[in-house]
Parts: sequence; C-alpha cells; structure tokens
Amino acid sequence: MSGFSVKEILPFGNFKREKLIEKWVSVGRDKEIDEAELFYNVDELKTKIDSLVRRSVIPPKPIYLLSLLQIFEAYTAQQIDLTSFGHCYQHLVYQALEKADIAGREIEKYMNVMTEFSWAQFENSGELSDEKLGVFFKKYSEVYLAVDERNVLDRLMRCSILSKNEKGYKFKYPYIYYFFAAKYISEQYNKSDHVRRRFIYLLENLHKEDCANIIIFITHHTKDAWILDEIQVCMMDLFQEETAATLDRDSLRFMESFLEDIPDLILEKRKIEDEREKNAHDMDRLEKQTARFDSEIEKLEPSDTLARINKAFKGIEIVGQIVRNRSASLPKDTLVDIVEEGFHTGLRFLSYFLGITDVSKDEVLKIIEHILQENPRVSDKDLEKEAKHTYMLLTYGVIFGVLRKISRSLGGVEVEEICRIIEEKNGTPAIKLINQSMHLHFHKRLDFKRIADLQREFRSNPTCKRILRENIIQHTYMFPVKYKDKQRLSQSLNVSMQTQRRIESAKGGKV
Repeated sequence: MSGFSVKEILPFGNFKREKLIEKWVSVGRDKEIDEAELFYNVDELKTKIDSLVRRSVIPPKPIYLLSLLQIFEAYTAQQIDLTSFGHCYQHLVYQALEKADIAGREIEKYMNVMTEFSWAQFENSGELSDEKLGVFFKKYSEVYLAVDERNVLDRLMRCSILSKNEKGYKFKYPYIYYFFAAKYISEQYNKSDHVRRRFIYLLENLHKEDCANIIIFITHHTKDAWILDEIQVCMMDLFQEETAATLDRDSLRFMESFLEDIPDLILEKRKIEDEREKNAHDMDRLEKQTARFDSEIEKLEPSDTLARINKAFKGIEIVGQIVRNRSASLPKDTLVDIVEEGFHTGLRFLSYFLGITDVSKDEVLKIIEHILQENPRVSDKDLEKEAKHTYMLLTYGVIFGVLRKISRSLGGVEVEEICRIIEEKNGTPAIKLINQSMHLHFHKRLDFKRIADLQREFRSNPTCKRILRENIIQHTYMFPVKYKDKQRLSQSLNVSMQTQRRIESAKGGKV
C-alpha cells in the first residue's frame, strides 16, 4: 500500500453546514420552494445542529450531520416532541453499538460499562492506562456482574466508541464521554457526597470546555430540581457586585458625541445569498480565533476575571439549552426565574465592562494612540481624535455584541412568552432590545407596531436607537423582506433608502 496516501474527511464549518442543510431542505422541491420558507427552515435546523456539534462535541463531518438531520426528520414525522437533544446523542450511541453487532439484550450491559468507564476517565482526568484499566474492571466486578473484559473492549473499539493511544484507553469522541459522565453524575448525585463535590467542581470551573459540556449533558439526563438550583446559584454569584445594565440614556450619554460623528445607517440593496455566505465565513474565522482564546482560558483559575466572563456566557448558553429543551415540562415560574437570571448575568457583566472602560479610559486611549502611531497615514493632529473614535467604536461593539449573545443564547420560539413576562416585570431598554433581537432571529418576522413603539421610546436614547436600527437592517440583509415592508421600515426607523432606489432604478427591477 506504499503507493497510496491516507486521506481524511474534514469537518464542515458554518459555511458548508449551511449549504448541506440548504440541499437537505430543498431536495425534490428546489424549483418551487419559497425563499423565505427555505431560509427559515435552514436557520431552524442549523440552530439545532450547531447546538449539538458545538466546539466539535460531535464531529461536524458529513456522516454525523446527515445522521442528525435524519433524526430530526424522524421525530417530526412521528410527531414526537423532541424535548431534549439527549435523545439525539443517545440515538448516535445506539447506532454505534449496532455497528458492533451487539444484541439488544446486551445493550444495557454495555451502557452500564460505558457509564462506569466515563466516571473512571473523569476521575483520572484522561486516559486509563493498562494498569488502571485492570483496576477499573476489578472494581466493576465487585459491584456488578463481571464482564468479559477483552470482548467488551474489542467491541467498543471496533464501533469507534473507545480508542487507544500511547497513554491508554478513552472515549473516542467527546460527546460519548460527556454523555456517559453526565449520566453517572445525574444518577449518583443524590447518593454520593463525593459526586456532589465533583459537580460543584464542574460549576466552579465552568470556564473550561469539558466542565461546561458535562453540565449541559447533565441537563439532558435529569429533570430533578437540583440541577437548575445549582446552576442558578452559580450564575447569581457572577459579577454579583454589579447591578444589571439598563442602557438608559444617562448611562450611555458618553456615547452620544461619537454617534453624531459616524455615518447614518442606510437600508441598502444586498443579495441575501452573498450576505449569508459572508456571515458563515465570518463565523468560521471567529470560531478559529475563539478556539485559540479558549485554550488560554482553560489555564486560568476560576477567580480570574477572564474566567468569570467566560463562565457567565457559558452559563447563559446552558440556561438557553435548558429552557428550549424543557419549556413544555418546567413550571412557568421556574422558567421565568432562570431566564431572568440569564438576562441579569449578561447585563451585570455589561455593567462591569462599562464601569472598567470608564475608569481606565485614559489608559486605553494611550494604548490605542500608540498602536495608531505605527500608521504613517494618521497625523499627530488626528491621532487623539482617531483614538477616541476607535475607543468608542470598541465600546459600542461590545454593547451590541453582548445584547446579541444574550438573545441568541437564551432565545427561542418556545420561550417567547417567558421573555414577554420578564419584559413586563422589568422593561428596561436593554431587555427590550434583547427581546427584539430574539424575535427577529427566531421568528424571522417584522413586528412593525413593536418597532415603531421602540423607535419612539428610544428617540431620546441615541445608542439604543442605533442598536435597534442596526439589528433590523441586518435582518433585512439575511432574510427576505418585501419591498413594501422595507419602505415601511425606512419610514418607521427614519433611515434612507436612496441607495436602494438608485440601484433598482438602474436595473428596472424590484427587491
């Protein structure tokens, strides 16, 4: 075989995942499917897929992506409420066991071995050497009926559930390890003080990818109240010294001169396919940068500021998965409490950020000026002005990004009523902007009355008004909007459509 080279199927990034899902949605009806229906279904499926393959928990390779799409379709066809992505993970595990020709009567035995093995891997912080594997099976046989060690290992390795390297044996793919470690913890939490202490360790180290993922999988395995209580307490502790940012005008007055200096937003004509492709490529680049950043975060102590920030947003993601997966079975009051804490955790961080940027403004400006000095095109006269502009642009970008992150993490069609209740209780500009962003992202519909109401409410709050407009305009670039609706938006938001009209006049066509 020396004349042959080894090839590997590479994982799909956001761009290729979206293209694959587009083909799946439109297969057999690609000529007649409505563009709005196509993109709505693509976005809905991609949101589910992204939740399952996040950070390569499941390898985002074609075979796995297609398997997940088939699972979603099967549940839809059978009209089964897929209340937890745990069903998907379990389905993939069963598929792997079937490949090894494991009889149905033996499935429970293998599931139990894998559950115990996952805990041994967790306690060992990695692979089990041959010696430690022998200890594992000896302890296993003391509690459960003994198994044929070699036969079990061979079969689990043959179906790619376990793998072996120079350090020893471990689960081949992260999702299998997380699935069974979480299964063990959820089953033993109320029986073992040691397991409870190890769960607290996971919460304290939520900034680490393994810890965050095991907690996410625990929420798939148990509906007991303890998991929600523990997560909520953990999040309440993050940036507890801060009050949640409201984004009222007084707190954002320092941004007003900057907003006056930047160009007005224009509702342009853009090709949706091009914008979606650009967005997918941008997400791929961001994920690569985030992966490098996360490797540094892993080394931090739980009390470090960057670790606390990371814990806050991982906690918000976990809450979002819980409420979307269990919205039908959790009491409304419980959903309101946990979603509200998710809102407040993100907004407390935003308050912290605005506070430290204000305190360290002079130092940040000096750093920016030093960077700009390396650019010969910036004169000394313009240096200070350019530095202030960059500083404000970064600050605005963080505000916009945090609100969007909260809305994408916590939002969903299933929790719209919950978010409306929270807004009625505490309708700050920040919460209204988050809910507006959720509605656009998950419903793909323009609520003109709400948009007009918010536009009037924010007329004396330039920063929130800008964020509202930018969110809605970006929606029109990513999702089909009729020309008449764009005209209504132009009038409601008071943004120009001159560029769009000029393009259409030249083409003699419509949007």
